[in-house]
Amino acid sequence: MMLTAYQQDLFAQPQALRDTCTGFAEQQAVINQVARTLQGGTYRRVVLTGMGSSFYALYPLQLAWTQLGFAPHWVETAELLYAQNGLLRADTLVVAVSQSGASAEMLRLVERKAAQNFTLLAITNMGNSPLARGADMVLQIRAGKETSVSCKTYLASLLAVSLLAAAPTQDGIAARLTELQSAADGVQLYLNDYPAHLADLKERIASVNDFFLVGRGASLASAETGALILKEAAHIHAEGMSSAAFRHGPLEMAAQDVFLVTFEGTAALAGLNRGLLETVRRAGGRGALISAESEGAFRLPAHFPESLLPIFEILPIQAMTIALADLHGREAGRFAHATKITNVE
Repeated sequence: MMLTAYQQDLFAQPQALRDTCTGFAEQQAVINQVARTLQGGTYRRVVLTGMGSSFYALYPLQLAWTQLGFAPHWVETAELLYAQNGLLRADTLVVAVSQSGASAEMLRLVERKAAQNFTLLAITNMGNSPLARGADMVLQIRAGKETSVSCKTYLASLLAVSLLAAAPTQDGIAARLTELQSAADGVQLYLNDYPAHLADLKERIASVNDFFLVGRGASLASAETGALILKEAAHIHAEGMSSAAFRHGPLEMAAQDVFLVTFEGTAALAGLNRGLLETVRRAGGRGALISAESEGAFRLPAHFPESLLPIFEILPIQAMTIALADLHGREAGRFAHATKITNVE
């Protein structure tokens, strides 16, 4: 069977992760510069920004740096430009993630930098993009060309974010880079069973009309990105939110044609997330837990560092986009109304 462009990108993810890790080693000077900047307390505020999956990829970084006392602002770029513009000052460090570095919001952010003189660190797949050219520091991911819905660029961005999460700590970068180098192996383990995963998913979700994806902590990035790509790649209604937020209203939708995808997350949060899934099932709803202890398509690679969890968590959702598109007679990842790069604000 001939693979579509989107499927080719999905199966290229392990190599993209290997190339990105190799690239980090070659960009050690930039990484060290970021570390010195954070450790030296140069900036009064830090802003983390992006759009779509690039924005969600930054949430684990927001959590990690908050734990270390930096308390960064996590703001969607469009909101930063037009509703929270007061954050953009000379004593602000802005960390912007954009796979293309050429979306309308990133072009506007570079324009604002010239006028408002903040410091800009760009994480992008395109080293010659407008964002990269306008930034003070650039950490380039090396996911290769991506033609459809963000998949390998999202995973590579998570690698970059995870590396930066360790930057403020002494000797944290070297240890984290060692952990990240095993990500490709875990992703490949999941992809090895792809035909079985698709068959499993088609059986479980064939009659579902609505999906909710929920998690806590860093897994909230997976819930939000997962819901986004289900809509974008499979054209299926899905909502991403925190597990706690689901109890505040959406729980009333529990039914057989509504499916709750629950990310188990870290050990500290697993009990809360499992409890929600049990509540939904008692209410007559359906769902599945994404964890290393689950079965079939929802089972994650086991015995890997916890820092890789957000990377592995999105893999079952990517498989769901293929399964759902097949069930509805569509080609997953084919744009109907948008394009790869959003050029309208």
